[in-house]
Amino acid sequence: ADKNRARVEENFLKLTHVQRQEAAQSRREEKKRAEKERIMNEEDPEKQRRLEV
Repeated sequence: ADKNRARVEENFLKLTHVQRQEAAQSRREEKKRAEKERIMNEEDPEKQRRLEV
């Protein structure tokens, strides 16, 4: 029973770790996209050109 419990706990921890990683990744992508959008909305064409390259 102890082995079984340890295995279940390990799988649960792995699963939650993966979920946290995915959430962090999506937050980073959202932040990056928002920053890019903010720069594109600015009136500075030089910054926009640098971002597109």
